[in-house]
Amino acid sequence: MLSSGTLYRLSQCLEDIQMLRATIIRSPSFSTFHNIALPQLYEVLQREEVQFLFEVGDTDRRCISQRLKFCQEVLELAYWDVDSGGDRRLAGWVERGLGGIVEGRVLVLVAVSGIRDPEDTADYAAWLEGFSSSGAGHDVKRCLRSRIDSRHRSGLTAIGLPNPGNIRALTLLGRSWLLKAQQYLSKISEDGSNSSSSGGSFPFTNTDWTSADEDRDIAEQDRKRQDGVYVDARTCLMPAVEFFGRAVRAMEASGVVGVRGGEIYVLQAEANMSLGNVTVSFEAQPYFRTAVEALREASLIDGFVLPGHLERYLRSFEFVLYDRQ
Repeated sequence: MLSSGTLYRLSQCLEDIQMLRATIIRSPSFSTFHNIALPQLYEVLQREEVQFLFEVGDTDRRCISQRLKFCQEVLELAYWDVDSGGDRRLAGWVERGLGGIVEGRVLVLVAVSGIRDPEDTADYAAWLEGFSSSGAGHDVKRCLRSRIDSRHRSGLTAIGLPNPGNIRALTLLGRSWLLKAQQYLSKISEDGSNSSSSGGSFPFTNTDWTSADEDRDIAEQDRKRQDGVYVDARTCLMPAVEFFGRAVRAMEASGVVGVRGGEIYVLQAEANMSLGNVTVSFEAQPYFRTAVEALREASLIDGFVLPGHLERYLRSFEFVLYDRQ
């Protein structure tokens, strides 16, 4: 349990991070972010009460709520420098912090792999190896390997419960992976060989308009998508898509969507569109279709308004939802 004194000091730390965000808003520059905001943010994250929260703190509701608040604020700050992936160390810090939350309930295992038994070592090991090539991912792996035991088996189905805290943690994990993908998507966009924006293409298979030139162009694009920065982008985007998908399913199961649900649908759509843009054409269509489905669901929420470019994307491609498979 967190004492009242610790909670007060943590609230002060959160206020300090929010002040750093305000500083960036007043002086939005790369210099402000890297020379002022980041050093001060790291100082806050190294304070004794913050380290206690993430390294020693229990997994009761109050402690988890505090961790989620910190991860949310850190991500909001990191997203300021989105084109270079924010600061990868910040994304890794959020991953570790959220990994501690979801690991405590074995949510991360269920969310990504669907494995229902920690004893299923072959599938579990394969999932761990594919989870991430980043240092942060390895930290999460060590955390999971060291803590999963018989005490957690009763929590294996926790992800299916209508727990808003789970939804928030899964959404933040998705955002963390989406943030890390941005530096690779930016490189791809700069090369001019593909678009990583939300207004990406939709690779329909339509013999009425497909010409030999277009076939050659698609083949060349698919060749590029099989190596280099495209692989790096997919490494980050696949977990992002999975986490957002699980967050959406948990949200829908809870029966409580609302305006915040619209924002989650939009994140799911953007992650799927980005993944579709860096995936070979014959495998990309399901991602674009999921994106259109998510945008349609968001558009149906009372009080939620899609950004203009996403509204246009939906209207352009909504017909695919009614096409015969």
